[in-house]
Order: sequence, then structure tokens, then C-alpha cells
Amino acid sequence: MSPILDLLVPAVLLFLMFVVGLGLTAADFVRIRERKGAVMLATVAQATLLPLLAAGLVWVFHPEPHIAAGLVFLAACPGGALSNYYSHLARADVAFSVVLTAVASLASLVTLPLAAHLGLLLMGSAESRVSVPVVRILLQLTLFVLLPILIGMSTRSRWSTATLRWLPTLNRVCLVALALVLLAVFVDQLGAISNSVVSIVLLAVLFTFLGFAVGAALGWILKIGIAATSSLALEFSVRNLGVMALVAVTVLGRPDYLLFGAVFLVVQFPIAMLATAVLRRLQ
Repeated sequence: MSPILDLLVPAVLLFLMFVVGLGLTAADFVRIRERKGAVMLATVAQATLLPLLAAGLVWVFHPEPHIAAGLVFLAACPGGALSNYYSHLARADVAFSVVLTAVASLASLVTLPLAAHLGLLLMGSAESRVSVPVVRILLQLTLFVLLPILIGMSTRSRWSTATLRWLPTLNRVCLVALALVLLAVFVDQLGAISNSVVSIVLLAVLFTFLGFAVGAALGWILKIGIAATSSLALEFSVRNLGVMALVAVTVLGRPDYLLFGAVFLVVQFPIAMLATAVLRRLQ
């Protein structure tokens, strides 16, 4: 991406997570103790079922190799921080979403190379041996998820009345900022994806809906309630593109693998907005 987007995307993500933190209290996380089993099962399911979904889509549609590899890497990555924001908009269990993201991110130190290795091996790729930049992932999790959320929670604890008054306005500002960033990403990558846009969009839509369906089904099986199930569905459909970029660019030296991720980010936004609107009514 362009230097401007390299700065803009992280800045907006930090702001989104800060606003997520404004809607949380310490009591929200205390309740997660009762769902430790669900968190562990969800983490294992993400690491196994989503790569299998990606492999199935590659087998059915036979996309170009760099698109197929991008889809495999996306599926192997942990849930993204945007899932926490979408859970916030849907009035789902945001604390559960944050914990899912954190645990999946830590588990990805093991699960990502295994899942990516298997997927690339099945594709016959020469880059099937994948290492994970452990320190960078931990720093990313701390900087872009945990720290801004903690600052937001601290702000709410100190200025509770003002926070609750301004929260609806800040949510609208977040939506506008996120939409502008996604548009900028799409325009930035338009030249590179023009020849494969139909294939990428189709795969992005299918992977989003299938991920959402698998997460919702798992929540229903675990009987964790509508709010936590909503967070689980959103978590399964949103992937961490930052981790994907770290591995594809810094480890493999293949920035072309990111083309699928860039389009996926844009295509998923209206689907996620529709999902949050529906889930909001169900809470």
C-alpha cells in the first residue's frame, strides 16, 4: 500500500479499538471465566475449519495461484480487531470478542504456520514452509488491540457520564472513518486487481458468509447465548490482515498475496454492516 495508507490504516484501527474500549467495563471480562471452554473450542475451530473452507473454495473455483495463496493465508490468520468493533456495533458480547481475538492471536504462533503449510503444500507451492514473526505479532496485538481498549476502558471509568453521552457520536465517526479508509485501500489496489476482481470478490463474499455461518453454528452448538454467538460469528468471518501482511511480505517476500486481503477488507465491510444491523435487533 501507499505510505499514506500505511499510516492511515493503523491510525483508524487504533481509534476504533479506543471506542470499543469506551463501551467496556472490567465486569464484562469477569464473566468470561464461565466460558473458558467455549474460548478454547472456538480457537481450535478457527485454526482448523477456516483453512479447510479456504481449501474447499480453491478446489472448487481454481483461482490464480497468488489469489489462492492469499485466501489460504487469510484463513490461517487469527481473527482481526475489526471483529471487536463489529461486535460493539451489533451490541453483542464485546468482552467475549476481545478475548477470542487475543487468544487466537497468541495461538496463531503455532496454528498459522501449520495451517498455511498444509494449504500451500496442497497447492504445490514452493513456499509451504512458513515461519511466524512472533515478536511482531505480540507487539501488534498489544499496540493495536489491548492498549487502545485499555485506554478506552480507563477513560470510561474516569469520565463515565461524558463517555456515555459521546459514545453514539463517536460510533458514527468511526463508521465514516472506516468507510473512507476502505475506499482508499480499494482505489490504491485497483490497478493490481483489475484483471482478477470478479474472482476475488466472489471468493471474498463466499468466505465471509461461510465463516459467519460456521461461527454461528458453533455458538448454537455450545449454547452460549445470542450475544456471544453473534460475537463468535463475527470473529470467524473477520481475519487479521496485519498478520497476513507480516508473513506474506516480511517472511515470504510475496506482496502479491495481499491483493486478495485488500479486496476482502473492502468487500466484507457492507456484509458486516448488514450483519451487525440484523444481530443488533436480535440482542
